[in-house]
Amino acid sequence: MKIYENDHFVFTLSDDRNDLELLWKADTAGMSAADFKASLYLYACFATEHKVTNLVVDIHQFNFEGAMSDELTEWRNEQIFPKYSAAGVKKMAFVGEAEQLPPADPPRHPNANFDTRFFSNTDEMNGWLKG
Repeated sequence: MKIYENDHFVFTLSDDRNDLELLWKADTAGMSAADFKASLYLYACFATEHKVTNLVVDIHQFNFEGAMSDELTEWRNEQIFPKYSAAGVKKMAFVGEAEQLPPADPPRHPNANFDTRFFSNTDEMNGWLKG
């Protein structure tokens, strides 16, 4: 069920897995760092409001070049990860093309009480989220 949409993304709730999906749109190429921060903050707010245990981030169309800058990564780790943890998130999955994904899943960050994995296969992702 779609619960929010703007030019950069769509949020949907899944009934069968208790997750909140963030589907990035191709228009992310025009985002600023402030837009990116606002998107993640809003995502964390919706995760808290809907008490989801899983987060899914679809990066197939993600085009924002500055997303993993040191500054934005540190901000996300310090400001957003604790919000996801406080919301009760247990698993976070990123899905995209293999070439978009890092070669290995990240270690758990000290501010994150949830596991994060990267998937290029939706069936594998769904199995992990349901497990």
